[in-house]
This record gives sequence, C-alpha cells and structure tokens, in this order.
Amino acid sequence: MEWLNIIMRWLHLASVITVVGTVVFLRLIIKPAIGNFSEEKRLSVLNSLQYRLKILLHSAIAGILISGLYNTHLIWKTTESTYHNMLLFKILLALIVIILAIYSVSGSSTKNQYFSKKTQGLTLSLILAVIIIALSAFLRSLH
Repeated sequence: MEWLNIIMRWLHLASVITVVGTVVFLRLIIKPAIGNFSEEKRLSVLNSLQYRLKILLHSAIAGILISGLYNTHLIWKTTESTYHNMLLFKILLALIVIILAIYSVSGSSTKNQYFSKKTQGLTLSLILAVIIIALSAFLRSLH
C-alpha cells in the first residue's frame, strides 16, 4: 500500500500545482495581456481558452478532492487536535479557491466586461493559495 500513498501524494501535489498555475496564468498573464484588446478580440481569446481551461481545472480539482480525502483519511488518526483544526482551516480555504477558480472559467464570454468581473476573485484566489501553501508547510512540520 506504500505505492498508493506515494501516488496519492504526487496526484495531490500535481493537482494543486495545476490549479494554482491556472489562477496565476489567468490573473497575471491573460488578464493584463488582453486588457488593451478590442471587445471582439478579447471575447475571441477568452472563448478559445475557456473550454481547455475548464477541462484542465475540473480534472485538477477532481485530483485534489480524491487525493485530499485519501491523505486526510491516512493522517486523521495519527495526529493531534491542533493539527486537525489547522487542516480543517486549510481545507476551507482550499474549497474557497476551488469555487473561485471554477467561477473564473465558467459562464459565457459573450457578455461585456466578462473577464474584468472575475479579476477580484482571481486575486483573492492567489492570496488564499499563498496562505494555503504556507499552512501546508506548517502542517508538514507538525506531522
């Protein structure tokens, strides 16, 4: 069963990297790059990215949920209540990031100012992702 533990840890890390990378890409690369485009060009770019981003993001979220539940099941019995509280807080923040990430690639790109409405959500996702990574490092030192 050790091989399954390793696979799940790698699945979790790869999935988290994918979600955080997607948020970074959207907020720090795409948003500024298309900011000066005409409305028609901006919507064209967003429409061409949206389908691929949804598949990537939804696959990574499935990986996070599957591996996260598995890893939590393994650790839960062998840790103290302080660890549990911090882990639950981390999970809550991760769920917020997941919801914001899904929101950022959902909907129709035909509406005026579609992407600009989602900028605040992407910024919040980035901030929360940094906090989650710091919490993960702290939790790793406890276990």
